Amino acid sequence: YLGEDGVALEAYEGTYDAEAQSVTVDLAHFSPYGISANEQETAVASVTIGNETKNYTDLKTAIAAANNADSGSVVTVELLADVSVDATGANNNNGALNITRAMTINGNNFTITAATPFNNGDNNVHLLNIMSNDGKVVINDLNLDGNNVARNTLNVYNSSDVTLNNVDVQNATNQGLVVNGSTVVANELTSAGNKNGGVYVDNDSAAFTMNSGELQDNLVAEGGATTING
Repeated sequence: YLGEDGVALEAYEGTYDAEAQSVTVDLAHFSPYGISANEQETAVASVTIGNETKNYTDLKTAIAAANNADSGSVVTVELLADVSVDATGANNNNGALNITRAMTINGNNFTITAATPFNNGDNNVHLLNIMSNDGKVVINDLNLDGNNVARNTLNVYNSSDVTLNNVDVQNATNQGLVVNGSTVVANELTSAGNKNGGVYVDNDSAAFTMNSGELQDNLVAEGGATTING
């Protein structure tokens, strides 16, 4: 297990030379590294704020660090593994994970799953909740699984500019995606297994545009503007 100083160690495979009694590991670049032969808790996400990147072993901590970046900072979160999250400490009608500022989340085709138990009996907690009027939120290549315990798999509330690229929302106890008082554009959006529908567009100030994708659940629009292209 290797890692740059000050960040979580990650698993590497090396080549063992029995005669020299050494292990050779190929690295992408040269930096001071810590090393351990003991199994480590590996990084699940990285957060880049400006030109500085840090790895995190806990996704909630990574998202909190991204939310707390200075105003005007360019923030990118990279998912590095499949992750399960619970709703410990979440407020009613918020998320296990909450996005509160402009950022880009690159899911790298990994999955965030609601853990079981999820919320200790409170049925109004979402898996991922976006509530940001602070610039653009972009989510790329991410699978979200409510695991039949999260209320909405992805809840977007009072957010001015959200783009979803290749995002899958599934297995919510309510809706896969809720657009509430927000503007959301979806490309290659997919949904399945959500109890009350794949997409729900709520109130007159909501605007939802779906350019491509496949919804195996219903789309319900009770207000606002809904546009389906393609």
